[in-house]
Amino acid sequence: MMKKSADWEQKTHEHIAKYKQTGFAWGKWDCVRFTDAYIRSVTGVSAIPKGINWKDEKSALEAILELGDNFPTTIKNVLKKNKLKIVKKEYAQVGDIVLFKEHEHLLGIYDGFTIQAVTENGLVSKPLQLAKYIWRING
Repeated sequence: MMKKSADWEQKTHEHIAKYKQTGFAWGKWDCVRFTDAYIRSVTGVSAIPKGINWKDEKSALEAILELGDNFPTTIKNVLKKNKLKIVKKEYAQVGDIVLFKEHEHLLGIYDGFTIQAVTENGLVSKPLQLAKYIWRING
């Protein structure tokens, strides 16, 4: 089971600040890689199952289908397997993992005010109202 380190709050803010200018790249720096890098920084463990890789949109869709029917189902399956707990939107806290939908489903981190997520426009802030699911890492 994943558990947050004692300094997870500091690591949360450092992670967001560190990657503010990093551009989008399928399989290298997309919404899943950004969020997984955060999970690794506060727990020491990756949430992405071993053997799952992608390098472009086509291989990302293949990886998604390997783990679920669609992106939301895949994310729910992976985070459930990692024992993250779903929380209601009104109880969202800094460091929660958020699956949200604007034009498409994306994954991000709640910074206490907005969802921080990597899009093709780089790191962007999105309103929590867009959240479909929110998970919390134990700790």
